[in-house]
Amino acid sequence: MHSSVIVARIKPGSAEQIAADFAKSDAEPSGTRHLLRRQLFEYKGVYVQMQDHAEPHEPALTASETLATCFYEWHGQPVAHPHRMHSTMIVARLDEADLDTVAKLFADFDTGTELPHTMGTRRRRLFACEGLYFHIQDFESADGGRLIEQAKLDPRFVQIQQDLLPYITVFDPSTWRSPSDAMATRFYSWQAAV
Repeated sequence: MHSSVIVARIKPGSAEQIAADFAKSDAEPSGTRHLLRRQLFEYKGVYVQMQDHAEPHEPALTASETLATCFYEWHGQPVAHPHRMHSTMIVARLDEADLDTVAKLFADFDTGTELPHTMGTRRRRLFACEGLYFHIQDFESADGGRLIEQAKLDPRFVQIQQDLLPYITVFDPSTWRSPSDAMATRFYSWQAAV
């Protein structure tokens, strides 16, 4: 499965209309050619559209949209229907000069510990776009946020958090109290009936 992340600004109060527009488009076969899953997220005025395709695909962008760069991807235990997984998304800030370092930290964590499997993480993808960082984790069930919260006290989770501190900063320090404050809100989801 190949993923694209499209980033733009979102006007306050427009999520409902955007979701309705995509629901109409996604109901048409021509609007979802090769698309397995589309999810729309919002975080403090940032709009994120995540698309999963069966084959590599270059999404069409509007003038106000930017395509994020995937700089890390890890696949955990296989799942029967990867396009039916549930995603969580963390939004933060990251200097693009640190992409390789952050990717290596996650590669060591994902392959060197069993914690991602214990947490139920089936796939992790990291994207960057204009100083923003998007951390997407896929789970087989809709309780991914709860599973992440439960792992917060595990020493391995604490260690990866400490290792990432020099590189990843919170999006809005004035409102941040815990990692859950960095979670984007999904306001639309569509998946193919494959």
